[in-house]
Amino acid sequence: MDLLRILDTTPEPPIIDPSHFNLEYDVRNGDYRLITPLSDFQKELIDQIVSLHYSDILKFYERIGQDEKNQLESTQDQVILDSLETLLLNAQLVVNHPYLLITHYMPKSLMTRDISQLLSATSGKFKILGYLMESYIECRNKLYKDKKRRTNGAGSATSSPPETHIVVVSRPGKTVDLLEGFLTSFKVNIRKYHGTKPRDMNRKLHNVTVHLIPSKKEEMNKEMMKELLENPISVCFLFDITCLNNSGQDQDMNDFILALLFNKREARSSPAPMVRLVPINTVDHIAIYFREKSNSNRDSLTRYLKPMIAAIVVLRDRVGVIPSELRPIYATNLSYLNDWLSSLDTDKILDWPLPQLPSIPEFTSLDVEMSLLTEVRYDPEEDQEVNEHDDVELVLRNMVKKQREQQHILYYELKRLVQDYLTNPLKIRNVAFVIGIHNMNDASPLQSRLLTHTLIHQFGVHSMVLRTKNDHLRTFDCITKIRNTDVLTVYQQMSKIADDINVIQRKMNYLDVRIGKASKIAKSFEGIFTCLKNEVVSLPVNNSQVTVYSEFYNFQALVKGMRHRKTNLINESTYLKEQIDEAIKSTSDSHEKLEVLHANLRMESMYVSELNYRLRGKLDKDEELSSLKDEVSRLTCLQEKQSNRIGLILGKINDTHLRARLNKK
Repeated sequence: MDLLRILDTTPEPPIIDPSHFNLEYDVRNGDYRLITPLSDFQKELIDQIVSLHYSDILKFYERIGQDEKNQLESTQDQVILDSLETLLLNAQLVVNHPYLLITHYMPKSLMTRDISQLLSATSGKFKILGYLMESYIECRNKLYKDKKRRTNGAGSATSSPPETHIVVVSRPGKTVDLLEGFLTSFKVNIRKYHGTKPRDMNRKLHNVTVHLIPSKKEEMNKEMMKELLENPISVCFLFDITCLNNSGQDQDMNDFILALLFNKREARSSPAPMVRLVPINTVDHIAIYFREKSNSNRDSLTRYLKPMIAAIVVLRDRVGVIPSELRPIYATNLSYLNDWLSSLDTDKILDWPLPQLPSIPEFTSLDVEMSLLTEVRYDPEEDQEVNEHDDVELVLRNMVKKQREQQHILYYELKRLVQDYLTNPLKIRNVAFVIGIHNMNDASPLQSRLLTHTLIHQFGVHSMVLRTKNDHLRTFDCITKIRNTDVLTVYQQMSKIADDINVIQRKMNYLDVRIGKASKIAKSFEGIFTCLKNEVVSLPVNNSQVTVYSEFYNFQALVKGMRHRKTNLINESTYLKEQIDEAIKSTSDSHEKLEVLHANLRMESMYVSELNYRLRGKLDKDEELSSLKDEVSRLTCLQEKQSNRIGLILGKINDTHLRARLNKK
């Protein structure tokens, strides 16, 4: 019961009007081409691959020239062909998946939960394959539910949908492993016929089985080939465009795939369809177009390579850009193909609802040269048309952008060489018109269009030399800064050393004053000693006892004072020695620093030597001080002798008094 018809609501509008498509080709031949986009990462890699082979592409078109029968048989020509073969191989790997070329981005494990999202986000082919698998499984389940609903009254509904089989053909190697990891998130059984087998390959958990087979028969597991022919195939998705290309390469594999498509389909009107996933404007698309156009009757390899390489170079800014009439289909995750996918398990398969691949124009060597001179700037919104309801600012911005692009193209059209850039030498004698772009107004029309790759190469060489000189200049500036800092450090160290010398000079002046005071005290002691000596000599023997005792006590006090001054002088002399040692040590250290830092500081070393000379004078004064110490010790000895004489005198005085008392008694 259709509720929409009962309620008489507005029917859901179609995604796109099929009448817009040009479906004049055979839509029932069973070999269909599905356009796929590319991720931004893939587009950037393709541009970088073409840029890496820049010189070889130019040499290739230079050597071919206008003669398409040139076979390029020399050794140097073979090097160019090998380089172009590497370009084609790398481009094919990138359009399948960038991880096949950039191997260090390859995930460590392909069995993680989010591996399908990662692989589909970085590859347009994997993304479209995911849409097809989801739509096919959803349509199949929906068809089974409708059939079950219709057959419930009769009781003939089955318990589960019948098993179906899908074949995915890809390049052998890592591509098969990536597909295996990508399909693990879908409700399908995976059977792998190349490399290591999955752990649960023999377990059938779902009613859809995907068979991953390589595009080369010698890479297949031959024990499982017979098992593959036991089941009918619903659809075959081709990742590798080399399969069934009518070129005679690996004919055994082509026969095997055809056998799979016709296997056990006697009850149906047609074999299993084959869908090629072809990224638009890429090497796969270009190779398929020119292969069909040449009908495998190429006169020479260069005749086939020339338009193909030209298309790869010129169309590298439009790779993976879906045409505007097909964008609604891809915006709805290919739900437009649901009816066709639903008919795969029926007796009659519907016609292919999409148009054939767009044609590839043939480009000349001039177009290749202009494209290589033009920088590729990919803008995701560059092909979107401006709607009527857009703002005026957006319209003006797009107009300005188109004008800039036109100016950009006109510049290279005016400056590039019209014909061969090396084989056709410059026909003018005044090269200043070529290298001086500012002379455009005065130059002739022929001269104004001359800007060869040779000159561009020379410009690059001179700019490289200029960059090297600038690097040397920057290095010199850095070294100059370092030297200036070193000079400032030297000046700072010199100022510190000068401060240390001033401090030492002040200490030496202070020591000179102390030594002068000590010498004055020693001289005063000498005068006092001479006075005492004279007094002792002139001392009468008949003086009274009181006078002798008083003089003795005064003299003893003087001796104590002299001893105290002697100890002070000794302490001062030790302190002076320590200060002098420190001064000598600091001056020697300062002298070493001055010699290491700069040769201009030798004058300071002379000044330090002068300080050493003065220090030697101070040491001489220290020797004089030691002689004073000897004199003081001699005076102390004389004092002791004098004290002994005084004791003898006192003893004699006491004896005379005792004798006088005894005589009185």
